[in-house]
Amino acid sequence: MKPLSIAIITQSQVIASGLTCMLQRAKSLPIGDIRTIDTSNIEKDLRSAPCRILMIDPVAAGPAQVTTLRDLLPPATIFVAISACLLPQEVIRAFDYTFSIYDHPAILTDIITKINAETDETDETKALSQREKEVVIGIVKGMSNKEIASEMNVSVNTVMTHRRNITAKLQIHSAAGLTIYAIVSKLVRLDEISTSLPV
Repeated sequence: MKPLSIAIITQSQVIASGLTCMLQRAKSLPIGDIRTIDTSNIEKDLRSAPCRILMIDPVAAGPAQVTTLRDLLPPATIFVAISACLLPQEVIRAFDYTFSIYDHPAILTDIITKINAETDETDETKALSQREKEVVIGIVKGMSNKEIASEMNVSVNTVMTHRRNITAKLQIHSAAGLTIYAIVSKLVRLDEISTSLPV
């Protein structure tokens, strides 16, 4: 099991220290390096030393910055929102997972265990992020890049980046191939796929 590197991005020293302590105490998790990143140097810091998991307070870095980071960082990077209050849906959608500061530590352990299982199931380069799965579902349902972007509340460029990453990870180059992948992976049911066959 490869140790997971984690970066915590928040303006709160209390939250950063608390999460670091919780993660270090979780002996069952394959935790490697844990570091706190200054909110003024997020992109520069992550470019020089990327992390597998980014735990981000949406107050410190909102959906727009998360989108920028997704384009900048390796596709296997997982984004976890650190929630201190009820977050709007458009904020939640920007992240792969959400963890509330009011949650029991076992919830955080479950999230990291799930992330690690995704890494173990397939090679790190082949695991689709939650956002990439949403793009696959949109493609399989016959949606255009613009419609997928609108549904996910991201830019068309972000959708195109996700599509490139999906193709690179899965080595599937057609909508038909993605449809088979989505059905086998249980991302969609057969009745959700619109089939318009020529007469």
